[in-house]
Amino acid sequence: MLLSGPPGIGKSTLLAGLADVLEGEGRRLLRCSPTESERGLPFLGLIDLLAEVGDQVLDELPPMERSVLRTTLRRGNGQVGGHDLLSLRMAVRDLFRVLCADAPAVLVIDDAQWLDPSSAELLAFVARRATGIAVSAIATVRTEAKGGRRAEAELCPPPVLELRVPPMTVNELIGLFHEHGGPRWTRPMLTRIHQISGGNPFVAVELGRALIDRGQPLDPAEPLPLPDSLRELVLGRLGSLSAAAERTLLTVSAAERPTVQLLRRAGCEGAADAVAAAVRAGLVELAAGDVVRFVDPLVPEVIYAEAAPELRLQAHSALAEAVADPVEQARHLALVA
Repeated sequence: MLLSGPPGIGKSTLLAGLADVLEGEGRRLLRCSPTESERGLPFLGLIDLLAEVGDQVLDELPPMERSVLRTTLRRGNGQVGGHDLLSLRMAVRDLFRVLCADAPAVLVIDDAQWLDPSSAELLAFVARRATGIAVSAIATVRTEAKGGRRAEAELCPPPVLELRVPPMTVNELIGLFHEHGGPRWTRPMLTRIHQISGGNPFVAVELGRALIDRGQPLDPAEPLPLPDSLRELVLGRLGSLSAAAERTLLTVSAAERPTVQLLRRAGCEGAADAVAAAVRAGLVELAAGDVVRFVDPLVPEVIYAEAAPELRLQAHSALAEAVADPVEQARHLALVA
């Protein structure tokens, strides 16, 4: 099983819950949680997965396979060379065959996108040849885009069930806040938190903490306070954009139904290029009717909150002159006033 979704959506929580169930059924769990900073360390994922496998299991392998696997796992001397790779692949496959002779084994891999390439290649080799071996896998992978088969699915013996972890509903977020002893905010405020967080439980909890720390009632027209953890997460994604593109995205965040044509009328020169750059960065997408829509609802909140007040006023003033809808025009004029 492959669980995918953006950071904070709950992949690791689901993975831990599934692992507990499988361990209660008597399965042997082999775990690893690679990190981005360790991705360049060869075979580290395999070393972590097999950390609790004793040498007595390795002793059941043929001499050549046992030797190359002990070297790879840093339990012996020597260095793995190119001529040993086939023996290493066969050794890992045969090791799982020995491990699973008494009880099924499950690989539990959290953040599989950071798995080092050497370990990933070995596990994919085993997954393709796992027929007759009682080994399965559950992995999580961080993704921003929707759809498409993930390369990390190759780590799991077939058939592979790929599930995108869905966002929480408003009622589920209410339950989450109540479970953690949060204040009983009004339904409109909870709906606003849900809208900005996109149903992401981590983002919602961080927004809730910022509201609690603020300690004062929030005006309905005032942006929600944003903790540094969320600000830095979004600002890091904006780093590749030019100043002109960021200015265009500010206008997008201030508009009700932004289109490239509306952005041009609002004075955003090079609007098409700016939107194209934001699309490439995974920040926005073009919906039906040439509408520019943010992929992550937290991004426009950060862009709007981080902008200088005079830049926000300029955006609303320009939009008040550019929009055709009188209600939307009144809204922009009211915000300027």
